[in-house]
Amino acid sequence: RLKRRDIIQVIEEPATLSGNSITERLMQRLLNDIRGGRDVLPVLQHCLSRIWHAAGKGKEEMDLIHYAIAGGMGKEQLPKEDQPLFEEWYNQQPDYKQQYFKNPGLHNVLNIHADELFLGKSKPEQQVIETVFKCLTKIDDNRAIRNLMTLQEVTEMLGKEKYTEEQVSEMLKIFRQQGNTLIRPFRDEQEELKKETVLDITHEALIRNWQRLEEWSKTEYESVQMYREFRSQLEKWK
Repeated sequence: RLKRRDIIQVIEEPATLSGNSITERLMQRLLNDIRGGRDVLPVLQHCLSRIWHAAGKGKEEMDLIHYAIAGGMGKEQLPKEDQPLFEEWYNQQPDYKQQYFKNPGLHNVLNIHADELFLGKSKPEQQVIETVFKCLTKIDDNRAIRNLMTLQEVTEMLGKEKYTEEQVSEMLKIFRQQGNTLIRPFRDEQEELKKETVLDITHEALIRNWQRLEEWSKTEYESVQMYREFRSQLEKWK
């Protein structure tokens, strides 16, 4: 668990080392929004990455408006001079994306980004991706945790008569590239996946903060429980 001065270093020093800058008021806002708990570092890391992207990949000084664009705070909390800029940007966003900004917050940033990646895929691809993420999570002792599987095992779950390992690998690329990195191995670690490659979600914080994945893992757990109950009843009947 990091102390306040440690978190300040986590926020400031990567910006300094990469030649970017972050305003004092944004840093103070992030410090105030961090509520503690086990997900502080991965959530903060992902949030800072999205702020950096919103700031033109560091071309602008990272500030409160970029945090708002990432989904971390509401328009009414911005300085008055920034509110028209946010309003103009917000009005250009599709309706489905505007819904995410009804409940802004630090933990909402990861949820928005993961959903954008998922919804950017076609319906058939979304079905594959949903199955992959269900394979990579499980409920253990009422807690959602990671579940490592090889690309071959995941493809078999999908049905090898429907998809090949190469097709599944291609659909997962966007979740492995720099800036997204929701599934390991990342593309800069291993460009092309092999059938024996072990897949893993980056951090269990993803399960707790991506609402869609949390719902998937719960649904999968309920299905497993139902299956086990059915098998038990079947054995009794036999």
